[in-house]
Amino acid sequence: MSQLQYKTGNANESRFVVVVMRAFGVANLCFVARGSWLIYETLRGYARVTRMPPDLSVRPPGFSTAFLTLTSINAGLLMLLLCAGFLLIGLRRRAVLVCNVVFIAEIILFLIPTPVPATNLLRALSAASAVGNMGIAPQILTGYPILSLLVLNLLGRSRKLKVPSTASA
Repeated sequence: MSQLQYKTGNANESRFVVVVMRAFGVANLCFVARGSWLIYETLRGYARVTRMPPDLSVRPPGFSTAFLTLTSINAGLLMLLLCAGFLLIGLRRRAVLVCNVVFIAEIILFLIPTPVPATNLLRALSAASAVGNMGIAPQILTGYPILSLLVLNLLGRSRKLKVPSTASA
């Protein structure tokens, strides 16, 4: 078991770091639960729309492919965030690294400019990006990825990490 231990001169400081890391782990799990519920609700709405006759639907051609691709990417990011949450709660060494990968990917996905609608594919991407990113929307709206990147990296870099020895006495 490779739990992190923080080598500091002050026991309260070490306890503070552990509490903050675990708090971010719990926050990750809460965002995963909320994002998963939003993806579920969005997929339910998508299923209703796809059953409508084509003349009543306002979906551009290619919308289904773009929507399902973005939703799948969001679901994958939520699964990685779930892993990161459990790693943070368990104070695992790779927790901050996994969080960095997930949050940077979420920020990049959100900041990719939606192209100006000109062709059917671009119209489909524009329409799908509005509803296909529901899984990560709560995080982006609260600024959680940026806050987490700053706090977790500052805590991880300002402390010397060591893995406790597994040798039995």
